[in-house]
Amino acid sequence: MLTCFDIANYFIWIAKTVSGTVTHLKLQKLVYYAQGFHLALYDKALFAEEIKAWEHGPVTSLLWQEFTCYGSSPIPAPDNFDISIYSESEIALLNGIYSKLGHLDAFSLVKMTHKEPTWIDAYPQKVITQEAMKEHFKVRVNSDNSLKAHLLPPSNQNFEQQSDVKPVTSSVKSDIRKSEAFQAYLASKKERYEVYRRLARA
Repeated sequence: MLTCFDIANYFIWIAKTVSGTVTHLKLQKLVYYAQGFHLALYDKALFAEEIKAWEHGPVTSLLWQEFTCYGSSPIPAPDNFDISIYSESEIALLNGIYSKLGHLDAFSLVKMTHKEPTWIDAYPQKVITQEAMKEHFKVRVNSDNSLKAHLLPPSNQNFEQQSDVKPVTSSVKSDIRKSEAFQAYLASKKERYEVYRRLARA
């Protein structure tokens, strides 16, 4: 199983590769969404560390201890990033979450989490349980086939062949399409998977 640091490092790396930077507050929310959607799709946790309901949304305490020193400044890309530790399904999930949410600023993500029962029921300072996340995010993915397909790996043909699945590019904001790397990412699921593998080895 991956750790919360593995998930954080992936988002830091992809942010640096695609659009520039990510802050600590934004990173916490991306990691939370990664855990929630993974629980919904695969019925198991992406990482074991707890997530708690803090004032500014869900927070993984260990990540807070590691990255709070950066404040609102960008977090530098990790040294010696190794994409080989992530499975195809994990890469697809993390790429999909970043393409859906990466254009949002930290406080937009905070506002989103403040509307969700996972945070509301656990605030203040209680653990947001995996059971609560699984229940909430299952409703979201089961009610939106396009979202479900967007987070699945390219090898999952069942969802890609459904006629009611919308193209994944439709929900991506134009401001992050400016990056050449991101345009390659959007070209196709199989192509973007290979693009990121090549970038990681560069």
